[in-house]
Amino acid sequence: LSAHEHHVAAIYIFDAYLFTVGKDGYLKIWEYDKTTRDFKLSCEQQSPVGELTAVKVIKPIIWLGGDEGMELFDLAICYLSCYYISPFICKFAY
Repeated sequence: LSAHEHHVAAIYIFDAYLFTVGKDGYLKIWEYDKTTRDFKLSCEQQSPVGELTAVKVIKPIIWLGGDEGMELFDLAICYLSCYYISPFICKFAY
């Protein structure tokens, strides 16, 4: 996967999707193509919480861990719904 500008910090597989997060601060979602037997980039989003180090999917929400907090990403619409600066504050980005 050569789409990240810095090294990939975490990989997570869910259904036919591969999720990668990297030190470049991007979440990238790859969809498996049965015809080519390869993953194709289907969605990417820069995170407001800095360098990403962790990813977990609890459908339909993608949980991301970054240097500056935690981010929740809505898989259904491929859009950032909110992110946490601290465990008690949630800023909404619309």
